[in-house]
Amino acid sequence: MKGVCLLFLTIGAGAPVFFPYLPGSPALVSLAMYGCFLLCWFHFRPFAFLVLGAVIGCFNLQFLIDKQLPVDLEGQDLQLKVVVVGLPEVSEKSTRFEARIIEAGDLLESWNEKVRLSWYHAPELIPGQTWDLTVRLKRPRGFVNPKGFDYQAWLLAKNIFASGYVRKSNHQNIFLGPSSLSPDLIFEQARYFFVRKLFADKNLPTQGLLRALLLGDKSRISQDQWRTLQATGTIHLMAISGLHIGLLATIGFFVGKLLTRIFSSLGLSRYCLRLMAPGLSILLAIIYAGLAGFSIPTQRATIFIFFVNIAYVFGRKVNYFYLLALCSSIVVLLDPFALMSPGFYLSFVAVIVLFYGFLGRQAYRKNGLLSNWLTQSVKAQALLSVGLLFPLALLNLPVSPAGCIANMLAIPVVSIAVVPLLFLSALSAGIAPGMAGFFVSGADFVLSQLWRFLGIMESLAFSTVYLPPMEWFAIAVGIIAVIILLSPQFFKFFVPAGLVMVVCLLGADKKPQEFSVTVLDVGQGLAVYVESPEANLLYDTGARFSEVFDVGSRIITPYLKARGVNQLDYLIVSHGDNDHAGGVSGVLNSTRVNKVIGKGIVESSDLDLLKCEAGMELSRYDFSLEVLWPQSNPQMNGGHDQSENVTNNQSCVVLLRYQDSLILLAGDIEKDVESTLLDGGRLPENIDVLVAPHHGSRTSSSREFIAHLKPKVIIVSAGYKNRYHHPHKQVLQTYERVQAKVYRTDVDGAVAIKYVKDCELAVPCPAAKMRVSSERTAKRKPWYW
Repeated sequence: MKGVCLLFLTIGAGAPVFFPYLPGSPALVSLAMYGCFLLCWFHFRPFAFLVLGAVIGCFNLQFLIDKQLPVDLEGQDLQLKVVVVGLPEVSEKSTRFEARIIEAGDLLESWNEKVRLSWYHAPELIPGQTWDLTVRLKRPRGFVNPKGFDYQAWLLAKNIFASGYVRKSNHQNIFLGPSSLSPDLIFEQARYFFVRKLFADKNLPTQGLLRALLLGDKSRISQDQWRTLQATGTIHLMAISGLHIGLLATIGFFVGKLLTRIFSSLGLSRYCLRLMAPGLSILLAIIYAGLAGFSIPTQRATIFIFFVNIAYVFGRKVNYFYLLALCSSIVVLLDPFALMSPGFYLSFVAVIVLFYGFLGRQAYRKNGLLSNWLTQSVKAQALLSVGLLFPLALLNLPVSPAGCIANMLAIPVVSIAVVPLLFLSALSAGIAPGMAGFFVSGADFVLSQLWRFLGIMESLAFSTVYLPPMEWFAIAVGIIAVIILLSPQFFKFFVPAGLVMVVCLLGADKKPQEFSVTVLDVGQGLAVYVESPEANLLYDTGARFSEVFDVGSRIITPYLKARGVNQLDYLIVSHGDNDHAGGVSGVLNSTRVNKVIGKGIVESSDLDLLKCEAGMELSRYDFSLEVLWPQSNPQMNGGHDQSENVTNNQSCVVLLRYQDSLILLAGDIEKDVESTLLDGGRLPENIDVLVAPHHGSRTSSSREFIAHLKPKVIIVSAGYKNRYHHPHKQVLQTYERVQAKVYRTDVDGAVAIKYVKDCELAVPCPAAKMRVSSERTAKRKPWYW
C-alpha cells in the first residue's frame, strides 16, 4: 500500500503541469481538507495522496509562475548588480550566462531572481563575480508547437525567471567572499575550476564530450556529435546519470570499506566504522550530482543511492520498486515540471526494466567472469531495447536498432575507462596539473577510438528509426505484450507476445486523413508545413540562430517526426535570407526531400533542384500549387532586381488550391511586387488564408493588395517583441478593414488550418470545412500568458 500511495502522490504532484489553468487558493484549501478527510479510511489513502499531491503541485507551480519578471518592465533599460552563478557558454561573438540579481534599484524593488543573459563581446566571466550592468529583460517565453520543446517551462524549472541581454557595463567586478557563497555557487566555481585546469589550453577532438561526462556541460557538443549519439542510441551516455553516479558511489563505497579496515585498529566505534563506507558513497554521489547541476536523472540516482546506503547502515532489506516510487515522489515534489521531462520517464522505466529482467532470476553458472559479464551485458541491452520501445514512441523519440550493439561496447568503455580517467584528472587537477593533463589525454584517446566505432554504426542504414504515431489502445496492448515477452513465467506465450508487439509497432496508419496547413512558431522567420493524404511540402525553414541551434533541426524535424513524416515531396525556399533559409541544412540532414524549389540553397548532386518561376504548377495531387512570382522574363518583372543576390522582392509566391479553398504564401514580397501582381491580373479574390507577406512589415500588405484578396484568415509569423516591431500597427489596421481573423505566432503559437469532412450524415459527402486553431489556445498551459 505504501508504494501505491507514493505512486499516487507522484502522479498528483506532477499533474498540474498538464492543467490548462490552476485553481485558486480557496479551491486548493478545500481540496487539501478533502484529502486529509480521505486519509481516515485505509482503502481511500491512495486517492488522498493523489489529492494532496495535486494541491502541493499546484502551490509549487503557482509559486514559480508568480516569480516571473513583471510585464511592465519588459524592454526597459534596467540598472542591475548581478552575481554570475552559472558556467558561461562562450561562442565567437557572445557569452550566455546565468546570473542572480542582488541589487535592482527602485523599479524591481525586492525582485532578486535568477536571469539568463547574453553579452556580446563579453570579458571573461567567472562564477562568483558581481557586475554592474545595464540590461534589457523579458519574461520567459518560448516557441509553442505541437509536440515541441517548451523553453518557457525549461527556464522555470531551472528557476530562471527572465532572459535578456547586456547593453553596457562599467567593466568593474567584485569577487564575492567565502561567506557569500551559496552551495550552488560553490559547485559552479568548482566546474569553472575544472574547465580552466583540464580543458582551457587543450584542443582535444572530444573535448565537448569529455566536458559533458565530467561536468554535465553539453554546450560544446556539436550538432554532428549529437546526431551521431542519437543515431547510435548512446545519447544517454552524455548526461551524467545513474550510470555514472552509481559508478562513483560504488567506488566510494569500496574505498570506504578499505578505510574501515585501516581505521578499525584505531579503536573507533563499530557504528562509526559502519558509517564510513555508505557515508563516502553518498558524499561522492552528491558531489558528482552537484557538478551535473542536479538534473532529474542525477536526482533519482542520488536519492536512490542515499536510501540504499541508509538501509545498509540499519541492516534493512531493500524493496527496490518501493524505493523507486519514493525517489519519483521526491523528485516531483522538488521539481513540479519533472513529468514534462523525457529523462524522468526514461530513467525510471530503464531501471524498472532492468529490475524486472534481473531480480529474482536464476543465477548464471560460474563459466568465468568474462563469460558472465558478456552474457549479462547482452541481456541488459536486449531488455532495454525491447522495454523502452513504447516509452520512446510515446515521447516521440527515435529508436536506434544499432544502439543495442553500440551500447554493448560504449557503456563499458565509458564506464570502465573514460569516466574513471576523468575522475583521476579531477582529483589531480589542483596538486599535479601534469598528471591531470595525462589523464585527460588518455580519456580523449579512448573516447576517440570509441567515436570511430560509433561513426561506423551511424553509417548503417538502420541506425535511427522513428516509430509512427500510435493510438493509445495499441500502446496499451503493446506494453502488455512487452511485459509478457520479458517474463520467463510466460515463456509459452513468447512468440504470440512478440507478434502482437510487432503488429502494434507497425500497424499504425502513417497516411494523414485530411488536408492541413500549419504555420509553425519559429520566432522571427517562417516555416509552413502543408500535408494531404497524397503529398506534403514544406515552405521555408526558419532561421539559424547559432552554431548549435537552427529551426530546421530543433523545431521542424521534431515536428515532422512526431507526425511520422520521414520524407518531404517538396521543399520550397522562398528566398535566401536567414530567417527563411537558415534551417535548410537541418531539414536536409534528417529528412529525405524529393525535390527542392527556390534559391539560396547549397547546390548538391543528391538534390533535385528546381528554380522557382511564375507559371510553375503542380496539380497531380489532391491539392494544386501554382507559383505566381517571380517572373522568368526580366522584362515582365517591372524593373525588379534579378541579380544573384536574392532579395525580399524575389520571394517565391505560392498559391495553394484545395477544393474551393485558396491559400496564399507570400514570402517577403513588398508593396511594389504586390502592385505588379495586382496589375498582372493573376491574383485571386476572396481567398481563405493569407500568410502575411514580410511578417507584417509596413513595407508590405498594401491596402489595395489586402482589399483585393479579402482573406478570411491572415497569419503573421513573427518573433515575440522582435526588433523590427513586426507586425506593424498600420498593417494590423489594414487587416481589420477587411474583417479578417488575424493570428500571430508570437501571440498564438503555431497556427493549424485543417479541412475536415463530415460524411457521416450526408451522402454524397460535402466539401471539407476549414477549421483554424492555435497551439497556445488548444494546448494551454498554466504558465502561458
